[in-house]
Amino acid sequence: MQAAACNGLSTRASSESAVLDGPALRHAMRDQGVSLVTHVPTCFYDRTWLLDEVARAHPRSIDLPAPIWDVPLHRGAPVLQPIDSAPPQALAQAQCYADRDVPVLLELLGDLLPLPHSRQRQLQAWADRCRWQALNYLALREGLAGCQPAFLLADQDVGLNGPLFSVAAALGSEITVVPHSGYSSMLTPHGRRVTVVDRAGWGTRCRTLLGQAVVMRAVRMRPPLPRRRPQQVRRLCLMLNSMQTEGLSYVDAPALAAFHRSLAGMCQSHGIELVLRAKPGAPALSVLAWLLGQPADDLVRHVRQPLPEMAADCELCVAFGEPTTGVAAFLETGSLVLHVCPQHWPTDFMVSLPLIHDGVIALLNPVDGLQHIQRLLADPLAFRDACERQASAFERRTQFAHDHLFAASAAIEVPGPVPAQGTVAACVPPITEAVMA
Repeated sequence: MQAAACNGLSTRASSESAVLDGPALRHAMRDQGVSLVTHVPTCFYDRTWLLDEVARAHPRSIDLPAPIWDVPLHRGAPVLQPIDSAPPQALAQAQCYADRDVPVLLELLGDLLPLPHSRQRQLQAWADRCRWQALNYLALREGLAGCQPAFLLADQDVGLNGPLFSVAAALGSEITVVPHSGYSSMLTPHGRRVTVVDRAGWGTRCRTLLGQAVVMRAVRMRPPLPRRRPQQVRRLCLMLNSMQTEGLSYVDAPALAAFHRSLAGMCQSHGIELVLRAKPGAPALSVLAWLLGQPADDLVRHVRQPLPEMAADCELCVAFGEPTTGVAAFLETGSLVLHVCPQHWPTDFMVSLPLIHDGVIALLNPVDGLQHIQRLLADPLAFRDACERQASAFERRTQFAHDHLFAASAAIEVPGPVPAQGTVAACVPPITEAVMA
């Protein structure tokens, strides 16, 4: 079985108290004529589009719940059961698998956890996660036996991607991976018959855990937004990513406060409205409001405004701190997008925006950023020229994008049983021979 790609190895007892039910899956596959299995945690903003695309190509599908950040698509009859209700043989196999993983995890990660008590607790959390994954793997193996559905998965791994990628590979199934946050920035467990969706124009270069290239498919992931040609800046959006991500601070609060103070003064002198847009769900909005001297109600109001609507009213977007995919709507509407970061942010990491790496969006430090913004506000001709250059560069990157999630050939008849020698019972390795990637 493929290991979980990256995320969420700490224990979540309440969310992982249930596992997939093999017989329930098998019943749904047989009775409903399913051709697609879906699992797209965190894809909140793209849910409506995904629903339409799935219905277009796959009339019948099974949607698997996520333990956290669940985004339901075509959810039917329950396919979960309490973890203690799993078959005794499966529980024994899964426990054996978890026990074998502990010394492996200790050898790989033990030096990072020098305190014995905390090390033991973390190892137990990882072992519990391995047990949970193994039970889901066994349930998928049982439930999909004799079938060959396609899979639609999010790149955000909340624990099920390892089992799902493993079973799909053994079945010879096609896997389509959609980005959970604007563009695909996560490693995939493997690349066999895997296509990763790239948001049109972003130029993502996805890789597997082993560093192998993966097939990419550029797709226009929603109806195109109306494009415009701004003539000068009347409204400027300062876009902030979350104050912290996975417990690590990515935003230099004093640098942010200093930048905002200078930018606010600049906007005031030019008669330009400055809008602050924080990330929805960002922690400590009240702290952010205090830091920037802004009413908290204004931050909340701007957070609630849909980004396409905000982009239509702002000619210039300045993203500050950790790169964010929130700039997508601004690019698509023709607003000028700049990125300002106090740190020397690497542009060649997979999680970095390809648009920054490729020079479509300028990456500036706060001092250079303020000077550049000052020129754009003072010289409408320079602003229009910058808009045109960025819009043209972005448009060239989108010209070969597809209009739909699945290729035309993906709108298929319900697949029949796979050949006997290729059934999941025969071709999926038992849990004792699982492949750790």
